[in-house]
Amino acid sequence: MRQIFSLAILCAAATAQSGIVILDRNSSVVYSVYPNSPTDTGGSSSFSANFQNHLAFNWWYYAVAGDTTGSVFNTANNQMTASRAADGRSALFEWSNVDSRGFSAKMLACVYSTGSSTGISTQRMEITNNTTAPLVINLYAYADIDVGGLGADDSAAQMVGYAAGNTRVSDASATTYFLGANHANWQAAAWPTLRDGILATAPTLSNAGLPFGPGDYSGAFQWTLTIPPGQSARANSMLSITALPRSTAVSDASTYGNAKPGTPPGLSEWTLNRPFSGTSANLQITNGLTGSAPIAVIGSAQTNLPLPGIGTVYVTPIASFSMPAFNASGISAAPIAIPPIQTATVYFQALWVDAGAANSIAHSNGLTWVVGGF
Repeated sequence: MRQIFSLAILCAAATAQSGIVILDRNSSVVYSVYPNSPTDTGGSSSFSANFQNHLAFNWWYYAVAGDTTGSVFNTANNQMTASRAADGRSALFEWSNVDSRGFSAKMLACVYSTGSSTGISTQRMEITNNTTAPLVINLYAYADIDVGGLGADDSAAQMVGYAAGNTRVSDASATTYFLGANHANWQAAAWPTLRDGILATAPTLSNAGLPFGPGDYSGAFQWTLTIPPGQSARANSMLSITALPRSTAVSDASTYGNAKPGTPPGLSEWTLNRPFSGTSANLQITNGLTGSAPIAVIGSAQTNLPLPGIGTVYVTPIASFSMPAFNASGISAAPIAIPPIQTATVYFQALWVDAGAANSIAHSNGLTWVVGGF
């Protein structure tokens, strides 16, 4: 029988089982119990806003082309490692060789608050093909949702104006939304039919099951990916409590170009914190000179312009601002308010005074931010 715990109990369970808690103001996600074999039907997690949990389990499953059964991403043989980011708002789950199948996986989980009693939880699964042949793989993002706590009283319906399968789940007390980005198939069903079916037959999800309930709701999205050797592909899902998601675009953070070295120990690096619509994101540089305050330049486009005596300019500038001085750990971080928009792309570069750099100026590489909700 499933159980829904309070946040305090879940935090204790997470510590005891090497689980992870991620938190942003009133919103928290707790990954408390992980599946421990490819066929394990266990596992539990929670997603709360203002201390009210709405989730029993949210995790990922897979089937490689030719598999007659599905598998859950699991911890067998200590193949999974989990780490939490310094700001506490995201966690990274990594598998270097999933079940010895020749592909690696990374699942990035983030949480962000969108109001006093609302929040969003996102998951991004990235698969890398480490073989010499194309990899055809089905990914399933699964959620067992219990709005307002345990009970077979949830109803679900298609979200109006959203992609097929994006779902509004509610009971008398609250609403939770479950969304996929660019998925091929979806399905809703009473728990545990859908989970057990994925493990038993690796199905093509039926694009059916809505409207649902009242009952004990579960849902899933499916992506069918063909990944060339040495390349990667991603899939994204989202849970939102009470408030409609402010964006259905996929957020991203990536770097380009090369930093200009300054005083050791190393080259500066942007931290890849993603900008989620309607919240704030940390703009953060590491490996800077303690005490020096970087100037961040915001750009409308990427560029690659050598500038003698300075280094290389990586953005077409539209504005600039001062960031806090690098602390004793070589970190400078500034919270940036992200407007509640569907999407936008901006670029950053930073430079600062450093007597250990050529002409006493060090600079970062370029950073690209894509605003989104996933």
